[in-house]
Amino acid sequence: MTGWLIEQAITSSVETIILCNANTTRIGRKQLLDPFSRSTFRSILVWFDLPEATFLNRLTHSKRDGREIRGDSSYYDIYQRQRIESPVTGEADKIVRLRSTEDVDTFLDHVTNPTLDALFDAVSTD
Repeated sequence: MTGWLIEQAITSSVETIILCNANTTRIGRKQLLDPFSRSTFRSILVWFDLPEATFLNRLTHSKRDGREIRGDSSYYDIYQRQRIESPVTGEADKIVRLRSTEDVDTFLDHVTNPTLDALFDAVSTD
């Protein structure tokens, strides 16, 4: 299904395509981005490099009931199981590294800019 949706987006879209996925490994990110030609699309990888305490606080205080999770896991179980691999140069055209909740807020304020150029001036990039 994901492959079909990506193909439809590539062939039908004249707008910006924003993919949201929890590909925490380089292989997963590569598989997601490979169908997109770098000559046609610009890839921007957003890396939420937030302190573990921030994630745990959000998990603890989340109001979500977990019904959208496939399987028997909780959000905490998923978090414990994930092995996050930091992005490396070359994975995407730009890597935006968000290191604080303030960075996240700044990113969200700028992401709707049609050129996205303001985004790179607003937050740290690697």
